[in-house]
Amino acid sequence: AIAGQRPPIKLLLSSFEGYPPVLLFDYHPAVGEKQMDTDRVVCCEGRGRPEIFFSHSGCVHRYNAVLNSFYYGGLEESFDGAVPTLLWGGTPRPEALREFRSFQKTNHFPASWHLGRKDLLWRNIRSMQQRYPDGRFDLMPQTFLIPGHFKFWLAARELEPKAWWIWKPINSSCGRGIKLLPNHLTNKVIARLESKQGIIQRYVERPLLLDGYKFDLRLYVVVTSFDPLKVYLFKEGLVRLATERYSLSPNSLKKRTMHLTNYSVNKRSAKYVQNRDGKAPPVPKVAAPEEDLATMELEEDADDCPTEAGLTDMNESEDEEEGEEASASGTSASDPQGQATSKWTLKDLQEYFEAKGLDYPLVLSKIKELIVKSLIAVETPIVSAWHNGANYARRNGASLVGPNQTCFELYGFDVLVDQKLRPWLLEVNTCPSLSSSSPLDKRLKTQLVADMLTLVGLSPYFEERPSSGRSRADKGARVHVRPTVERLQSENLRLRDLGEAEWSIILDAHDEYLRRGAYERIFPDLNFQEFFRIQRYGNCVLAKWLREGGETCFLPGREDLRPNWLPLQLFTGAC
Repeated sequence: AIAGQRPPIKLLLSSFEGYPPVLLFDYHPAVGEKQMDTDRVVCCEGRGRPEIFFSHSGCVHRYNAVLNSFYYGGLEESFDGAVPTLLWGGTPRPEALREFRSFQKTNHFPASWHLGRKDLLWRNIRSMQQRYPDGRFDLMPQTFLIPGHFKFWLAARELEPKAWWIWKPINSSCGRGIKLLPNHLTNKVIARLESKQGIIQRYVERPLLLDGYKFDLRLYVVVTSFDPLKVYLFKEGLVRLATERYSLSPNSLKKRTMHLTNYSVNKRSAKYVQNRDGKAPPVPKVAAPEEDLATMELEEDADDCPTEAGLTDMNESEDEEEGEEASASGTSASDPQGQATSKWTLKDLQEYFEAKGLDYPLVLSKIKELIVKSLIAVETPIVSAWHNGANYARRNGASLVGPNQTCFELYGFDVLVDQKLRPWLLEVNTCPSLSSSSPLDKRLKTQLVADMLTLVGLSPYFEERPSSGRSRADKGARVHVRPTVERLQSENLRLRDLGEAEWSIILDAHDEYLRRGAYERIFPDLNFQEFFRIQRYGNCVLAKWLREGGETCFLPGREDLRPNWLPLQLFTGAC
């Protein structure tokens, strides 16, 4: 756009004839070019440009990667009462969702603290472990809720007296408040532990190391819907390395920059080296002195990450400054090109694995399984809260199953890989940091936000959306079948015999899939259907579709799989 002019609104046409378009969020030129089918893009400028607004709550940080994506996509902030299409803020109350217009969406699900709070996440996963005691839900290290399960932890500690344990607050982040617990604790320390609310986990003593350094993975996951469940993994996550070589010596217990991989901890180390993403380095800053990792004293932390009452007590604020990270000289783990950096991409990690003869595809498949199972573990309470705020403001002529999809959410999954290449879930952040604090972060996070906003399908309309025009035949000619969940699981029911409401779920899922950008859809997936506590109708419809071939039903020559009244598919390529 020319200086002083508003950027154009770009619309991405649906792949199906008669379906409404969605807003397209292109990458800012500074971070790369987005690959897309230009035939599907309509550029709206001048008089034909719609007015699209967003609101940004004051309770969440105003990240450049987010705001720049909004502005470059043509959205304007709503200050004077204009109805926003996108509400960006904290966790919504269910009653607020009931007041949404059909075109409005917000960036959190109600009750997502079931993922973000360490104690509630463990409770949900533990419940699944009790249902499946064969180890299929051993996703997190052995965990005890304190003070309630303190005596059980003491018993576990006596069984393995040489084991290391780690204490964590239930709702803090940035590595703050974490205590490594040695083999021998004084009675005074044990008494303090029992009096503090938190969790104690078995410390993963033998993590996989990158040239001697401990690391964890920050993986970005978008859930576009919990009912039916639809999950996407951003293909380029972050690999965060500690800045001091790993050791199991008892003398290393206080080394925060050895045992913790958080950026907010390691950025203060003189050994932290910024990943410049191929760009020239800045003038180095003076690094702050390294802090010790408290172990014995268990004192109250005076500067825990701030939280917002009732909204963000589970959220993460990585404590990253907008600007440049410390870029001091020193030794850190080497990336595959030999450049010393403290933060890698997944592509860098894959190249490292291949150079070392490690099975990267196997580890990634295990991580995807861990992510999906974690979301299934919390699906029941989140869907229950979302249904309490059910919104049925309908598009004209639409025939849908369930309430409007008013929410989506970006999660930051923190995963540790051990020496046996087994991934362990450490925590889930419901507000992962989107700070553009380095060239790598700026590129990665701007791209993931822009692709997420295109993926979730924001409407360019203010009023009720126009009729979807799903049918090429008279309504009376359509087959209206509303099978039961049991019949959906039967091989006797043909996919083409499903009714309009069921096919609307399938078409929406396929249309969404074709605008996934740099995301990979990891659910729906037939391998996990059995784990749902409740077999919800939408999940069963999509499972039926996958059993019958999924996306292949839209290919030429597979007309036998779909009814003849479906709309024509105009585009087949992904954007």
